[in-house]
Amino acid sequence: MAILSKLILLLLLVAVQVEASSSSEIMEFDSESDRNRYSKLISELRCPKCMNTNLAGSDAPISKDLKSKVYNLITQDGMTDEQIIAYMRERYGDFVLYDPPLDGAAMIIWLVPVGLVLLAISILGLAFTRIRTAKNSVLSEEKKTEMQALLDDV
Repeated sequence: MAILSKLILLLLLVAVQVEASSSSEIMEFDSESDRNRYSKLISELRCPKCMNTNLAGSDAPISKDLKSKVYNLITQDGMTDEQIIAYMRERYGDFVLYDPPLDGAAMIIWLVPVGLVLLAISILGLAFTRIRTAKNSVLSEEKKTEMQALLDDV
């Protein structure tokens, strides 16, 4: 019985060790500035799979791949932060950025709803104006007589 409990304990410890080693990323950097750049970049870049999580906070497989890519771009390719961000934008689009630039497509996305609201307000204003003028229109004496004659015939 003691051997069985020791074996179970050993298996649990191995499982915990495997989980702990797989979830932590140990990356070697040449300098502290490279480590800081890496941390800054993975906190500024969004995970393409996760809706609103940066690379640092995501455990998705794509996020792990992107963190590895950022690490390689810093340490092996010697890219600047701007070059790394441009690389990620080219590959994954503006979605990968938490603060996308205000370009033509973004302007359309923001201005079309505003334009539709203004159009709806102006159409409602015209409709109410027509209703008000229709209610306030005065019938001529000729039309009143004609209407009275029609009512009298009924």
